[in-house]
Amino acid sequence: MPIDVPATAAGAQAAAIAGSLRRICEAMQPSGRPAVLAARPAVPPTQQPSAPATNTSLRSPEMTAFPEFGQFNDLEVPGKWLRQSKQAGSPMNSCFLQFKLEDEPQTLLCFFVRGFPLGLSATNALREILAKRPHALDIGERQSILEVLRDKSPAKDFKFTSLRTIDIDGKRVLSAEGVFTLSSLHAATLFVDSGEGTPKCTIEELAYIAPRNSYYLHYADVIRSFSKLTWSAAQRAALFK
Repeated sequence: MPIDVPATAAGAQAAAIAGSLRRICEAMQPSGRPAVLAARPAVPPTQQPSAPATNTSLRSPEMTAFPEFGQFNDLEVPGKWLRQSKQAGSPMNSCFLQFKLEDEPQTLLCFFVRGFPLGLSATNALREILAKRPHALDIGERQSILEVLRDKSPAKDFKFTSLRTIDIDGKRVLSAEGVFTLSSLHAATLFVDSGEGTPKCTIEELAYIAPRNSYYLHYADVIRSFSKLTWSAAQRAALFK
């Protein structure tokens, strides 16, 4: 009476028989002639897909730490920015400091301390705007602070894409973005009242300026870095006294 062999046992039995037959045939073959039963290639065990290799060559982007300048402190921006010029203006307490991005000579970060106060009308208009909640300026507000905006105005061939107040490190500042239509250079500028507690504003500026493609290529990194600015010890003392 035949005995049923479980499937797993049958497979093992078949493998054992095949192995015995192969050894017998190999023993019977004259030397130099191939065996009738070729050896069955070994079947590798099932392999689990391996995790993607980690690219250890990837590094964090190079960062440039900028020196404290006026009220601006702790500015770090991705990329290698090279100091290009520093100029003392007239009056002597005004100052201009410029950096360019390596290999992109038209991509600039510029610090400017005007060194002289605004007129009383512009001071009052700016401080009234900064006293409100962060908002986009309307036409009337923009017209009232043309002295603050300096070269960032339609009269100077500057077209705004954004003009608003924002908060950075507890201080409300004016942010202007747009393009100089004649040169096609794009710009994002922060205007800071460094004369808080005095009768008139003294404006300090931090500007990112670049041709269109470079501007948008680095825009997110630069604006993110602007948002992480802190203020000098003197400015913070005035803010939180």
